[in-house]
Amino acid sequence: MKQTAVEWLMPKILELTLQLSLRKISARNCELEIANLFEQAKAMEKKNTIAFGYRCIGEVDSELGDLIYKKVPEEIYNETFKSE
Repeated sequence: MKQTAVEWLMPKILELTLQLSLRKISARNCELEIANLFEQAKAMEKKNTIAFGYRCIGEVDSELGDLIYKKVPEEIYNETFKSE
C-alpha cells in the first residue's frame, strides 16, 4: 500500500516538535523544517493524486460510447492507500 502524504508528514512533524521540546533545535529551525516538510508533502500529494487519476482511468471501460467503471474510485483508493 502507498503511504499518503499525511501519513508521511505526521511522524516527521512529531519528531521535530520532540527535538524542539528537548531544545535540540531552535524554534526558527523547527519552523523552517516544517515548512520544508509541508512542501515535500504537497509534492507527494500531487504525485499520488495524478497516479490515482491514471489508475481510475485504467479501470474505466467504454462500451458503445458509455463509460462503465470496472471499479469505483473509492475501491481503487482503498486498494491504493488503505492498509487494513
